[in-house]
Amino acid sequence: ILSAASMVLVTLSFIGANRALFIPGITNYYNSDPVVAWMTVFIFYFINYLVIVFFNVALVYCTQKIINGGKATIKEGIFFSFTRLHSILTWALISATVGVLLKNLENKHNILSGIVRGIFGVLWSLATFFIIPVMVYENLGVFKSIERSIWLIKNSWGESVSATFTFHIIGALVCLPFVFLVFALHSFVAIILFVLAVLLITCVFSTAETIFVALAYQYATNMPVKGFENVEFKKIFDILPN
Repeated sequence: ILSAASMVLVTLSFIGANRALFIPGITNYYNSDPVVAWMTVFIFYFINYLVIVFFNVALVYCTQKIINGGKATIKEGIFFSFTRLHSILTWALISATVGVLLKNLENKHNILSGIVRGIFGVLWSLATFFIIPVMVYENLGVFKSIERSIWLIKNSWGESVSATFTFHIIGALVCLPFVFLVFALHSFVAIILFVLAVLLITCVFSTAETIFVALAYQYATNMPVKGFENVEFKKIFDILPN
């Protein structure tokens, strides 16, 4: 909730700056100075990733304490994130750079760029799957964390991983009834309800996904997860036959 609220504030501040100062925004960079426009997009991405990573680190820390029989508070999680601030800033910087590159490929509007973007996006997601837990549990630098994340994926699920389980598809399906509601009612109230529902659903599924990654990390590092002994983490990923 804190992450979502912060991201909404960041987005509104960029929209306000765009209107007040005529700074090229996220949606109108085609008609702007390319350098200024892409710098604006990069800064927007960087701040949003900084918010996301900061609160995800706090959530993984709290998850770690709870699944190991301890107790955790929001305040404690946030204070812990500040102890990893250097790594969080570096990772947000790298994520923003990758995000801008993928956005640039998306804007090419050709088949080759789309294929490259899709392949790179999947490989990047897999390579960095465990980076937040590694930063929390092992206190490694960002580049060492990426190496460690890749090693954990390969060691636990092999090199034939074909897909990762994602919560986003389920979240999108849950949002569908609210989309129909907007079309059915054609009212401002319906739009407000839709926006609130999307924010709430995003919060729930993003939280669930981050906790899921923390649990999968426990499995990948051979640490028992109390209450999840019977969960077959080996089958989480779709493994192609060798």
